[in-house]
Amino acid sequence: MDILSLPAEIVRLILQFLDPESFYICLLVCKIFREHALDSTSLLKKQLDRLPGQRFFAPEIVGDAEALLKEFGKRSSQHLHNGAFRLADAHVWRPRSPAKLRISKIVRWPCTLYDDDDDPINDVSAVFDGSYATKGEDLMYIEVLTDLQTVNLYRIEHDTHGYHPQLWHIISAPSMSSFLPMKHKFEITKVATWVDTASPPNLRIAILYQSKRYPEEIKLVLFKLDPRFGAIIDKIREIHNPDHKLVTDLKITRSGRPVVLYRQHHDTGCKHTVIIYGRKGTEDEYIIGTETVYIYTDYDFPDDHEIPSGLIYRGAVMHINSQDFPQLPRWTVETRPRERIRGRLTDLTWQQTFRGQSQGVPLATHHRHSIEDPTLNQGEATCVNSSLSLVISRSKDDYLRTGAYLLKAVNDTPICNPWTLTTDLEDVRHYFVAQLFEPPDLTNLSTLGLGIAVSPKAHRIALSNWKTIHIYALCPQAFLDPDYSLGEGKGVPGDYAFVQGAGWQYYRNEIISDGCVVLLPLTLEHGYIIYGMEFRGEDELWAWTDKGLCRYNFGVGASAMRELSVLE
Repeated sequence: MDILSLPAEIVRLILQFLDPESFYICLLVCKIFREHALDSTSLLKKQLDRLPGQRFFAPEIVGDAEALLKEFGKRSSQHLHNGAFRLADAHVWRPRSPAKLRISKIVRWPCTLYDDDDDPINDVSAVFDGSYATKGEDLMYIEVLTDLQTVNLYRIEHDTHGYHPQLWHIISAPSMSSFLPMKHKFEITKVATWVDTASPPNLRIAILYQSKRYPEEIKLVLFKLDPRFGAIIDKIREIHNPDHKLVTDLKITRSGRPVVLYRQHHDTGCKHTVIIYGRKGTEDEYIIGTETVYIYTDYDFPDDHEIPSGLIYRGAVMHINSQDFPQLPRWTVETRPRERIRGRLTDLTWQQTFRGQSQGVPLATHHRHSIEDPTLNQGEATCVNSSLSLVISRSKDDYLRTGAYLLKAVNDTPICNPWTLTTDLEDVRHYFVAQLFEPPDLTNLSTLGLGIAVSPKAHRIALSNWKTIHIYALCPQAFLDPDYSLGEGKGVPGDYAFVQGAGWQYYRNEIISDGCVVLLPLTLEHGYIIYGMEFRGEDELWAWTDKGLCRYNFGVGASAMRELSVLE
């Protein structure tokens, strides 16, 4: 029997008992279902009540079916209850030549635009070809072709068919034969980008070339990326590597100093060294260690994820990550008060709250200014800082957690000093507020490690392992800001840090386990090996894979489209 042939009362009753995602899809496929929704504010209120979000509506929309329907569509899309697992688009651009995927990457970049008078635009809100995007959403794909000794730079541009990669500039070693003698057969080993401190800021790129014939000879070439003239050589630096150490990672400081992480193999294991090169040939060398200066990792080291593999810069602080968790700081390089590399605590206890240093990938911060309460700090005006971070831990011990969580850090102080996403503190209170349900198998990670990407507004977290991507929708404010999360509801008196049931009202229809809101994933599986990911906006994920550059769109307008193109 056709559902549309049923009496209107029965159809509306069926719509009332649908889950929000099914209800959303019904509204997409049939105008009659939409008419039923517009004819019943109670139906829309019930569906809205099943979605995460504030529980109180503005008086002007309570009785307005059009406004309620619009709010339902907005919340469904925000929390991925919009049929995204069925409707997500996937577009693949296959490369013309084999790329070195472990070196290639997608980076965010602040494009420098010019007005009609050929002056730089400092407030970047427009991108190329007249399209518009939020500042910080511009992406560039760096494709490394080792056989051709070439680096291709692709801008992610917009046209009538959506966003696509457009070849911008080519950096070719053969064209720099005066700096890189062809007889030495230089190969590209690492690529790094950084933003200079000029106004307007520009993205720069550093390429590390190593001679195949003479491995001890390494050249670091720094390029300026001019939006009109392309890659311009800025500096060339000779790096002497007499011990033939393996280059594991390369980063550039904000002041332009190269930092290289080396790995050197020995009969008993391997040693990892961080060298920060100065402007005039000087260098500061640090050996990864805990209590002693030197530490060697045995080939049979029981925890392979403890092997150092990369560098992370957060503000002016440099961290080192491990092989299995490339985005999570495992060690911190300290230059003051004494030069050393210090291990970071990454184990997560089953206690709901604990004290310790900042952890994980920072997502968002919140500041409550000058709270005056006689029961708080003896009545002295107090500011409360809080932050939300993604933490991931793997342990064989039953008394430690294994999984992915959202961790809230809290600190109150009479000094008004709001936190930023780069704030790194030694002693703060931590509270578990959410759990990411069924992340990729942390006990069976590939050699690529666990891929992590966070959208610009931190409303999306993507975790990848091998051929699977899990995408989680969240609202950071729901865990940080009680005024936003509770709406007109009342919180616990005196809970200025909002740690009692943070996010419970906002996510009241979701599972609450061990005091944590459980966030369910959207799973994307298309049979491609994922080497890395980056978000463009909140609903578009770009990844470079063994099949090429991929664009996943799971926002409004997605229609399960599959496209295949060639990377021009």
